[in-house]
Amino acid sequence: MFLFWKFIRITFCILILFFINISISLANQKISEIIIKGNLRVDNETILAFISISEGSEYTSQNINLALKELYKTGFFETVEVSEDNNVITILVEENPILNLIGFEGNKRFEDEILTDVISLKKNQIFSKNLVSEAITKIIELYKTQGRFGTKIIPKVVELEGKRVDLVFEINEGPLYTIRNISFIGNDIFSDRRLKEIITSKQTAWWRFITTSDNYNEDRLEIDASKLREFYFTRGFIKFNVLKKQGDLLPDKSGFSILFLLNEGKRYKISSIKIQSKVEDLPNINFRNLIPVSDYDWYNVKKLEKGISNINASLADKGFAFSEIIPEFNIDEENASIDLILNISQGTKNYIEFINITGNSRTLDSVIRREIQLVEGDPFNRLKIKRSEKNIRNLGFFKNVNVNIEPGSKQNQANLNIDVEEQATGDVSLGIAYSTFDEFSTQFGISEKNFLGRGQRAKFSLSLSDKRQNFAVGLTQPYLFNRNLTGSFDLFNNTLTDTSADQRTKSLGFSSSAGFSSANDFYHNFSYTLQNVETEKLDSNDNKLSTDGGKVLSSLGYRISKDTRDNRFNPASGYYYALSEQFAGLGGDINYLSSVLRGSYYYKYDYVDLIVGISGEYGNIKGIDENISKTNRFFLGGRKVRGFDSSGIGPRTEENSSASAVGGNNYYAGRVALRSGIGLPSETGIQWTIFTDFGSLWGVDDTVDNYAISTDQKELRISFGYGFQWETPIGPLTFTWADAIKKESYDQLQKFEFRLGSTF
Repeated sequence: MFLFWKFIRITFCILILFFINISISLANQKISEIIIKGNLRVDNETILAFISISEGSEYTSQNINLALKELYKTGFFETVEVSEDNNVITILVEENPILNLIGFEGNKRFEDEILTDVISLKKNQIFSKNLVSEAITKIIELYKTQGRFGTKIIPKVVELEGKRVDLVFEINEGPLYTIRNISFIGNDIFSDRRLKEIITSKQTAWWRFITTSDNYNEDRLEIDASKLREFYFTRGFIKFNVLKKQGDLLPDKSGFSILFLLNEGKRYKISSIKIQSKVEDLPNINFRNLIPVSDYDWYNVKKLEKGISNINASLADKGFAFSEIIPEFNIDEENASIDLILNISQGTKNYIEFINITGNSRTLDSVIRREIQLVEGDPFNRLKIKRSEKNIRNLGFFKNVNVNIEPGSKQNQANLNIDVEEQATGDVSLGIAYSTFDEFSTQFGISEKNFLGRGQRAKFSLSLSDKRQNFAVGLTQPYLFNRNLTGSFDLFNNTLTDTSADQRTKSLGFSSSAGFSSANDFYHNFSYTLQNVETEKLDSNDNKLSTDGGKVLSSLGYRISKDTRDNRFNPASGYYYALSEQFAGLGGDINYLSSVLRGSYYYKYDYVDLIVGISGEYGNIKGIDENISKTNRFFLGGRKVRGFDSSGIGPRTEENSSASAVGGNNYYAGRVALRSGIGLPSETGIQWTIFTDFGSLWGVDDTVDNYAISTDQKELRISFGYGFQWETPIGPLTFTWADAIKKESYDQLQKFEFRLGSTF
């Protein structure tokens, strides 16, 4: 037995020595040459650069496995084989094909361009099965957002010469799954019907073919939950929670049923709001008045956020840009009330070290920097950063604007990084519109908002209708002479036919202006206009009876305005007022002084789709050593005072409604209107309005042979009406009905107006 175990030990030692010797022998093997075969497009040098082994490297299994992983990782190769013979390494590769063409068949819901953007595959890209699988998944997810959960996609690969392939996705879009039912559990305070108005998902209805809100979209459920939280949090339910949200396919597969499981919780009131400050030398500001919440109001998270924002803005304006406000809630469960404490702390003082701008491949840096209200070295100010971001967005040059803050090289410094994504700023538009005033009209325009990347605006426009023919070309230069000054120059040729006044006015000339903004958001504009104005008298068929031969009008204008409206075209909040003065008499044939004062105010009720608008204007024109001609007088009616024709109010040649309007030297007009979508499905984009318009036109300094004195009165006109506005895919559609409830016998009326506009 002893001899047996001794034999075993000796044999084991010999085997260990043998394997050690082999390992040492292999470790001493060096790669003498690397041969690459099978590559058609990728050259040898590129392949060698991908791998970590080279001639002279040690030949080990670990090195060979690593080289295989490195080559597969590039995505260039379908197969890779490595062999060794007498220290010569041979790498045999088979390259992946290249995409020659990407196509789609059977897609009706989405255009090819949209699908191409979604899958992120491009011509001449490396083809692989993994990329195709990822592309199929992306397309299926896209169709799910439109309620199509049965979409099937079959990829077809056509092999071509030279390791190239055509890839075609055959798409069966499948049926459209709509939302058949929406239900809520746990809502004791608000009804299902009320909550259905809040969320973006809608039950299917026959008229919802114009929207996609009734198409089931799982991602939309999260938006719906957010909408519900906002709704409850603004009505005192501070502990509201969405416990569950889910959509299930109905057993008959006719659509989806959506369920929301809610926990409303108690409703809390604000019992008191206190302000505690640790800021030194804090100015005497009544912060409590900046919070739009009264004691014993229901808790409202939006009003609280607005109050905190108001305090932050007030502190920033006073030079306390680094203050922080932290709300503290003391909840009294027994009385369902909240004692709110707002703690104002000094915060950490930071300064701007660098302002970095990226992504502006076309727009000059200077164009962006001049919109930033901070410079390097300024104190960090979030309010100014937000305003700067808004200014850059309002340029309209960029698809996306992202502003990020990152630490600087020192603890009290920060870098402001602004990344922009350029978008097309040129616009070619063709418009077709119809209204009861202008009837059919067409518009054609070419404009460039960012000419040569310098922020200049160039335009060319042509507008034609039965009553108007307008041509204009112009250039606008913001920050003229590198100052807060906007300059513009325009050429124009306009023709206006006013059948109510039996006249046609032709004007040809140019205008130039310079404007600048000043403190408190005021804007000043100076302008000069030189034009030749010809007035033609027309018969009942709009044929020319006579002409004044044309007169030269040389005028200097000034306008001061302030505009805080959230939207110039369809405002919901803010105000606007402007005073315009025009002096004609710098040479030329016409001498007068004209003044027009305009103002408007809009208010949107919190959490209610109701907007109140009030507007008014007053105008006066006075001749300088001469009477005011008919061409230069004011005319009133139409869209300023609805219910009347375009020149339906004011003095006329005779005391009857069929006589021609002669205009007036004075006028005023106003409007009070309500606009809302209450009672109408929000996803349709339809809003209703009720309004009352009023105004008057008077004052003719002309011979009594040219007008009826009895029609030159200051009598007030009033109309009342209603209307609908629908934002359709082909443009805004407006219907307005107005009835003149206070009028004169010689006024011309227009009860209904319809307008359809489109730009494409």
